[in-house]
Amino acid sequence: MELFLESNNLEEIEWGKSLGFLNGLSTNYNLIKQNEVDLDALLLKIAYGYEKIFVEIHGNTSDELIHEAHRLLSFGLEKENVIVRIASSLEGVKACNTLIVDGFSVSIFMVYNLQQAYMAMHANASYIEIAINDLLQQGFDGMQLLEQSIEAIDYYGYDSKILFTNINHKEAIQRALQLGVHAVAVPKHILVHLADNAFTKTGKQENIRTMRLSTLRVKDVMKKSNPTIHLNDTILEAVVQMSKGGMGAVAVLNDKEELVGVFTDGDLRRQLQQSGKDILSKKLSELVFKEPATIDAHAFLGEAYAILKEKRIDNILVTDTTGLIGMLDIQDID
Repeated sequence: MELFLESNNLEEIEWGKSLGFLNGLSTNYNLIKQNEVDLDALLLKIAYGYEKIFVEIHGNTSDELIHEAHRLLSFGLEKENVIVRIASSLEGVKACNTLIVDGFSVSIFMVYNLQQAYMAMHANASYIEIAINDLLQQGFDGMQLLEQSIEAIDYYGYDSKILFTNINHKEAIQRALQLGVHAVAVPKHILVHLADNAFTKTGKQENIRTMRLSTLRVKDVMKKSNPTIHLNDTILEAVVQMSKGGMGAVAVLNDKEELVGVFTDGDLRRQLQQSGKDILSKKLSELVFKEPATIDAHAFLGEAYAILKEKRIDNILVTDTTGLIGMLDIQDID
C-alpha cells in the first residue's frame, strides 16, 4: 500500500521529505500561505524531494483540463512525478482517459458513489480518491464505498488504485489495510502516531532505562553541585544550601571535614511537624544522623539505583579517591 502525506502546510511538506519513505505528497498548492506570488515556482519547490506529487487542476471542459495538465510540465515538473487531480465529472473522466494515453498519471477525486468510481476505473484513472470524512459528513458509509470499489477493481480487472483520503483518525488506517486499499494520503498529525503503541512505548522506555543503568556510570549523570554544611551550622543554613545546590539534600561535615550524615528535605518536614518553625535556628549538631549512603563515582548507574531502592532514599553521596565530590538524585537516573 502506497503512503502519501496529505498537507497544504509548507513546514509539514518539508518535514515529509525528511522521512525518506513516503511515496509522495497530496496537496493543493494554491492553499499554501506563502509570501511568494509566483505559484508556479512554489509548486516546483514543493515537488522537489518527492517521488510523486498530486496536483489539482481545474477546467470546464476536457480540453481545458488537458491544457492545464500540459501546462504543469512548463513549470519544470516531469510526467513521471506528477499525478494530475481532476474532479469527477463526464468531462473530467474524458480528460482523464486522454491524459492517460498521453503518458500522464491521473487521480479522480470527489468520488461519492460506486457509479462515479466505475466511470473513473473505465477511464483508466491511475487513482480514485475516496474522501472518507467528506462522505461521513454527508451521511454516507465511506468504508462501504471503499470496499465496493476495491471489489469492483479486483472483479473486473481494472488497473486503477483506490486512494483513501481525508482521514481524521488513525484507526481508519487499520480498517483500510484490512479492506486492501491500494494507497492512503495521511495528514501529519495522524502520520506521526501510526508507529505508536502503548506497549511499544513502554518497552522502548524500559530498554533505554536498562541500557542507561548498565552502561552509564554515576559520574556521567550526577549533578555538578556539591552542597555541604557543617554540624555547627543551623537548619536554616542547611535549607539555604539545599536551595543553592538545587538538591533535596545536603551533606553534613564535622570540623575535620569528615562526612557524618545527610540532611534532607524529609528531615526538615519532620522537624517542622515536631517543633514548628523555631527549629530553623537549631544547630545540626543537635540532630542524630545515620551513616550516609555513598557510592564511588565510577560505579555503574545500576549499582546506585539498587542502593537507592534498597534503602528507600532519594539521594546518595558520590565519592572518589579525593573524598566527597557530589550527590546523585534518583531523578538523575530516569
